Amino acid sequence: MPSAEMVIELNAMMSAAMENLGADVAFMGLSAPTRAQLERVTRIDWSQARFGVDGGTEQDKYLAIYYYVRSQREELERQIRADLLPLSTVEVLGPERGSPGTTVKINSTCGTVFDDDNFLCALDLQLADTGGGGIDPELGNTLMQAMAQRARG
Repeated sequence: MPSAEMVIELNAMMSAAMENLGADVAFMGLSAPTRAQLERVTRIDWSQARFGVDGGTEQDKYLAIYYYVRSQREELERQIRADLLPLSTVEVLGPERGSPGTTVKINSTCGTVFDDDNFLCALDLQLADTGGGGIDPELGNTLMQAMAQRARG
């Protein structure tokens, strides 16, 4: 992809993000030095790289290529960061919301049983056979009969 097209795409992404977030920050796109550095990085031609640093071995040639490309990339990154600095004030995440565990009530024995080691929660006990937290009629009748027998005894 040509560097000019990359610049257009990057500027479009940043503009879309700013519009989506409702940011009121003035951003004029990537600067001329950044565009020139991006062009430089995309135009690196290693076809003439035959010798290493100071006429060294073949491995030295690849080390020289590596360090050159890395330095050019780091410069591009530094320039992009400088261009994006005005956007650092834009709030991206929005207001923090509470955890669903603290805002949504779920019927379970875990919320009602005081069990420090959560042994009962690990058993996945349900309050009803439907799992909805309603009283199971058969279980309720059994409990009521047991309570009535104890009261008679």
